[in-house]
Amino acid sequence: MMSTVFSVDDLDKSYEGYLRRAFNFFTARFDNVIFVITSDDVVTTTSMTKKLAFPNTFVSQGSAAEDMHLLTLCNHTIITFGTYGFWAGFLNPGLTAYPDLNYTGATYVTSRHFYEAAYLDDFVPILYR
Repeated sequence: MMSTVFSVDDLDKSYEGYLRRAFNFFTARFDNVIFVITSDDVVTTTSMTKKLAFPNTFVSQGSAAEDMHLLTLCNHTIITFGTYGFWAGFLNPGLTAYPDLNYTGATYVTSRHFYEAAYLDDFVPILYR
């Protein structure tokens, strides 16, 4: 599904690179960073988080509502594809890093064009691939 919708092959490998760049973006700008990760696939997320090996990283196992509430309490957000992450970033007070596909095909709701057209200046593109 993801490879069809977003023209992304090998999603897990692509996510790792994007998340590493996004984690580095925030650790370079802020001291004492703690990463709180939410997902509807806790097993895969926990595995990927361990592979990335960033310190101070915790995976939530709450419900969707609990996770959304938790994310809105965070200072900044790293989001992946989809609207759930968008709303978490939109509702929190700080910067939101989003995957920049740099893709010239169809315009997605989560594309750079969308964020720029909506004047969401606190949304920061991070190269996806």
